[in-house]
Amino acid sequence: MSASFHAIIGRYGRPFWALCLFITLVFLLGGGSRANIESLVILRPVSAIMFGYGLWGLLAGRTERAPFLLALSLATVIISIAQLIPLPPVLWTVLPGRNLLLQIDRAAALGDVWRPLSLLPSATWNSLYALMAPIGVLLIGLRLNRHERSALLLLLIGLGSLSAVVAVFQIAGPVTGPFYLYRYTNYGSAVGLFANRNHQALLLACMVPMLAAWTARDHGVIADLRLRAAIAISIGVFLIPLILVTGSRAGLVALVMGLSSIPFLCTRNVPNGQDSPRLRSGFWMVAVPLLGFALVALTVMLGRADAIDRLLEQHMETDARIATLAPLISMVLTYFPAGSGFGSFPAVFLVAEPEQLLSLKTFGHAHNDLIELAITGGLPALLLLLTALVGFAHLVRQWFGTRMLAGDTHRLAGSGIWIVAMVLLASLVDYPLRVPSLACLAVVAILWARPGNYEAPGQKEL
Repeated sequence: MSASFHAIIGRYGRPFWALCLFITLVFLLGGGSRANIESLVILRPVSAIMFGYGLWGLLAGRTERAPFLLALSLATVIISIAQLIPLPPVLWTVLPGRNLLLQIDRAAALGDVWRPLSLLPSATWNSLYALMAPIGVLLIGLRLNRHERSALLLLLIGLGSLSAVVAVFQIAGPVTGPFYLYRYTNYGSAVGLFANRNHQALLLACMVPMLAAWTARDHGVIADLRLRAAIAISIGVFLIPLILVTGSRAGLVALVMGLSSIPFLCTRNVPNGQDSPRLRSGFWMVAVPLLGFALVALTVMLGRADAIDRLLEQHMETDARIATLAPLISMVLTYFPAGSGFGSFPAVFLVAEPEQLLSLKTFGHAHNDLIELAITGGLPALLLLLTALVGFAHLVRQWFGTRMLAGDTHRLAGSGIWIVAMVLLASLVDYPLRVPSLACLAVVAILWARPGNYEAPGQKEL
């Protein structure tokens, strides 16, 4: 048994095990987006170490060449640092949206003060530190071979299942019970390892394409397709009702999107002479969606489908978000093209917040990361986002153009594409990429989606 254990361990290199331990730690300690979460005292130093480890591999030439991804990461860091460089008064005073700050300086008789572009430098520093975790995952992930990257699939399925189990204990116990990991959270909801129910629902929905790709594998530890399908459906029995119970409307949309991936990912190579690479038995392609709808119906009948209830009913939360849309657009125009500085949104929103929206609750994010990015990052951030979206569209086009390959890594790449698309869609109504664990999940999904994992001759990698 010891020899077998060492043989399994020996199949993977040190970067793989380091990345597995790091991702696990991020999921356990990085389920919130606030800057004052106590677990960051542990997570941030470990992220710095992992970032350094990944950077050392890059400088030593041990990292796989991925110029597009590395250039995007470097540009993100450069833009963040540029927002923190002190500027002379002749420069920062002409930036849009700085009139109030200039008036305060004059009223306080501060004289000529050098200030950075960011209106809240401490928050921008925090945003810069937050980049260490996902960029560290990227740098270490580029050192893995295809087999090791594929092995991350089981790790993420396991972490998602753990979050689902924690959620079950949360809704089974008291409203403010000990299974809630964060002080500021959605008490009474099945948030799992997260502070926000939307982020939990998104993770559970992202498990659907991961399970679909794992179920249709050509080989692995569990060689029988039907057994893997039975395991995947058993996990789905927990996932679908839990997403409904979370009360997340965005999670409900993500679930539908995740279920739509099944026909595209449940494909297998077949022997010569058969003209279709689809799953040998169409039973599972029909059974899984039907089971999903059955679970939805059962949850609704039991009266626990909070997400559907919130979708059908009118909520003050929805009214508030609609009411803030006009002020948010006004803020984009106020600070464009320089931006107010990454992480500064809560502070600058207090200046622009309409009187009718004043309340004891703070508006920590715009709940639309495209708008918030335009406010805080300005034109440079939007250009960087546009470049990333063009690169992602290129990945999608290549994947659909090579679907006949239908190999394990090609299916895994498809699950990565679906996960990134789901995260991008959720970012239009939420802020999932500001949560360390979901940001790292998105990076792993991008590593899976790279065409180098399944490329045909003549294709180039991103």
